[in-house]
Amino acid sequence: MTAADSEALNLAKHATNYAYFAMLYRLALERRAGLHLPDATVEIPLDLMNVHSLTAASLPLWREAMYDHQLTLRVIGDDLELREADRAEAARLPAPDPHDVRTTLICPNYLNLWHSYRLGLSATIGTERMAGYEAAMADVLAPFLDRIGEKEPFPQFLGMSAVSLDTVAPLPAPLLAELREAGARPSFPLYLATHGEGLLPALDRMLTAAPHAHADVLTRRLAEPVAP
Repeated sequence: MTAADSEALNLAKHATNYAYFAMLYRLALERRAGLHLPDATVEIPLDLMNVHSLTAASLPLWREAMYDHQLTLRVIGDDLELREADRAEAARLPAPDPHDVRTTLICPNYLNLWHSYRLGLSATIGTERMAGYEAAMADVLAPFLDRIGEKEPFPQFLGMSAVSLDTVAPLPAPLLAELREAGARPSFPLYLATHGEGLLPALDRMLTAAPHAHADVLTRRLAEPVAP
């Protein structure tokens, strides 16, 4: 492991669960590569976004709208794993307490996306998987939002269906051979380990290239949710 990777791992070990571990590990590597502006990066865990939306005042309306549209709340079970709650159980659940993780309620992923949109985002970025399902999630959200009376615009979406880093920051041939033999794919930590702080200037060069020289970009914007 490189020094940067070891430093990121040691920092991430302070996390209290695997989700926060992965978040801290990624953030540490991104900062080491210079991808974050000072004091300009905010990371909000999904459980806290759910707490922000599912308040005592809003939970009854959201809950009824969810189950009317076949969207199911998840709760933390006695084994500390998430499980789905049926409508009757969900009706008995109080609003989550931000100071007690055991009361956390997690919405379906369609609504988890909406939690982030409610923060007033102007644009979102996703890779090939999100580029494939982002529009479909908006279609699911439209009738739900109409039911709860929210009509906030969706942000502009920039989907990276493919990005070719090898044209600006190639990995060593022996490393690529090892990855092929293991059936693995290149990852951000490997690019950072190879190029260090030189990774950011390489990525910046992609911005000055001709359109689609390094990536296939899908741009989509919905002025507001439209019911089917």
